Amino acid sequence: MFKAMVITVGTGRDREDISKAILFSIKQQNPDIIYFLVSDLSEKETLPLITSNLTVPYVPKKFQEINDVEIIYFEYKKQIDALVKSGYEPSNIVADYTSGTKSMSAALLAASFAAGLGTVSYIYGTRDRGGRVISGTERPMAFAPARIFAYQKIAQAKISFNSNRFQSCVDICKEVEKMTSVPEILDEIFFIRTLATAYDAWDRFDFDTALEKFAQLKDSSFLTKYELKGKTEKHKEFLYREKRDKYSYDRVIDLIANANRRFDEEGRFDDGLARLYRAFEYLAQVKLYVDHNSLETKNIDLNKLPDHLKSKYAMKKKDNGRVELSLVGDYELLGDLGDGLGKMFNTDRNNDEQFKKALSKRNSSILAHGFQPITREAALTLLEYLKKYIGHVDSNYEARLALIRFPRLRK
Repeated sequence: MFKAMVITVGTGRDREDISKAILFSIKQQNPDIIYFLVSDLSEKETLPLITSNLTVPYVPKKFQEINDVEIIYFEYKKQIDALVKSGYEPSNIVADYTSGTKSMSAALLAASFAAGLGTVSYIYGTRDRGGRVISGTERPMAFAPARIFAYQKIAQAKISFNSNRFQSCVDICKEVEKMTSVPEILDEIFFIRTLATAYDAWDRFDFDTALEKFAQLKDSSFLTKYELKGKTEKHKEFLYREKRDKYSYDRVIDLIANANRRFDEEGRFDDGLARLYRAFEYLAQVKLYVDHNSLETKNIDLNKLPDHLKSKYAMKKKDNGRVELSLVGDYELLGDLGDGLGKMFNTDRNNDEQFKKALSKRNSSILAHGFQPITREAALTLLEYLKKYIGHVDSNYEARLALIRFPRLRK
């Protein structure tokens, strides 16, 4: 890969010493092209001492301002951007601030960090009593802005993860992978990206992908570092049960947890309400399957019904010959079967106006049949009723809900 250098050129007390230091830096870095950032004075008095002994192609870039850091920063950033546009990777651009005013050095450092350059260098050495670097004692100092920038990006990725913005977290991780080759950084980024992908898949009810990603992290030392090993093991167990059991109260719990994330992190009450409505419907379907002869409401097997109910539900056949029930129909059937959950629903639906309004809100939302925005109050009202219903069949639901709360990464 081709390499470029961007070098500030000052005047100092001794132009010859400056030129030697810069030439020493150029020799160390061995670039294919150099941009010299000069002022009127350094172009006349210092640059010729450098270029007279130089065999590398170079381009002088002259700027009038040498003291205003903000102005100089934007000028230097333009030059670095121009190199990138011409085909030089930021990781293969070296910025040297050995000479120049303090403002010039500060501006080049800031521009280097902003651009994520691969290396920033500076030449130092033993000085005599007059402050001059003694010839032969020059030493290069170099560090990688991209490494520091990578840690800043990791912090941003953690913020996204902790806000359940998992795709944003993954995208930031991919940026870091492009800007550094440091093994310990890449190892941590792989961990964060894989963990984010796992929880993103779970958030979309893609259990297979979530379990696959968790499996990739099985032996990761970062699980211990972030104190997540025990939590992720419990989450995998929960996901295995969800994947295995088509009808389970675990999935009801998961729908509630998913709705809570829509409420708490995103303020997306329409999305959350849709999940709660589905949880209400699914709760009845689980009850019918688990406790009532494996009845499935997408296609009721009339032969599994008690004799006194067969004719009633036979009349509900649709044109396709199937007996398919809605949410209300599910609970009506539970009530007909003498199930306490069905009786509770039918009582609330007939006598509780607030309950009827809470259920009807979903039908008027944009995600169902209307355009009415859903308020936080409406969503949380339905949530409270759902907690009452899930509590009727699972007294331990709150503990299980807490168990599957998504983790947070320490900053």
